[in-house]
Amino acid sequence: MEAYPLRLEPLLVERPWGGALLTQLFPGAPRRGNGKNPVGEAWVLSDHPSHASRIVGGPLAGRTLREFVRDFPHAAFGACASPGPDGRFPLLVKFIEAAADLSVQVHPDDAYALEHEGDLGKSEAWYFLRTNPAGTVIAGHRFSDRETYFRAVREGRVRDYLLTASVRPKTFLYIPAGTVHALLADTVVVEIQEASDVTYRIYDWDRIDPATGKARELHVEKAADVLRFETAGTVPDVREGDIDTPYFFATRFALPRGERLSLAPAARRCPLVLIGVEGEADVEAEGAPVERELLREGTTVFLPATLGETTVFARKDTEFLLVEPKTPTRGA
Repeated sequence: MEAYPLRLEPLLVERPWGGALLTQLFPGAPRRGNGKNPVGEAWVLSDHPSHASRIVGGPLAGRTLREFVRDFPHAAFGACASPGPDGRFPLLVKFIEAAADLSVQVHPDDAYALEHEGDLGKSEAWYFLRTNPAGTVIAGHRFSDRETYFRAVREGRVRDYLLTASVRPKTFLYIPAGTVHALLADTVVVEIQEASDVTYRIYDWDRIDPATGKARELHVEKAADVLRFETAGTVPDVREGDIDTPYFFATRFALPRGERLSLAPAARRCPLVLIGVEGEADVEAEGAPVERELLREGTTVFLPATLGETTVFARKDTEFLLVEPKTPTRGA
């Protein structure tokens, strides 16, 4: 296959804490749910078993990222990324709108998730598009040990042990596996994460899910297994400009109108993911089967590792994220 920039179709996912923004940002996108909840997530790059993104345009139009990864592994992974346990692409990217508070939750690391869930663990980073008036998210805890944690759960005092991080738009926050966290109402982020869908809820604000008419399941015991008690009292650091994690490197680019940025996936021997945040730009790959893709707010373009020199030309003042997967030491 001759490589070209692959634009991916988003999937809208209903959540009880969602809002109206993502249906406006992604009109006509397929939707998962029974219609009783608003949309809280848009999966814009996914090779997870529960959903594989579909390619839009070019010779591979209509095929899924799963099929691309299976049929063209060198183009999908290059020298930088390694497949997940079932051969999947190792990252998943979402837009998330929290119109209400998300559940207080924690994710397992790879070793625990593979043993207990048959899935990858979930370390993630948030890039903030909009923050609430207080500029806060839950990130961290004060549970000194398991006994303190279970006592707080029994007594309904989980909220007393939660820590908050101060955040602002155009910054990153890394949430490694084992970190207690929650987005709070009126927050919008791009979430870059391992290709996992494992979440252990600790507390859900006594919420009733309209889709079922019942409270959502909590996972108090499993959360205790994976919660990092040794980090009690600490809050993750907010990062400007870029963020480097064991699983990926992400950079924010701001291109003034008329400027170009040159990228060379093949020279770097790495696949790259471009995520449009603001403005409008052309992703140009001269001589490829598809020479130009439009990058704008919400658009995700996958650049195969075998793609030659590619440029991003800003039609307007443009902001986008560039994500490069890494090969981690599994179990981290």
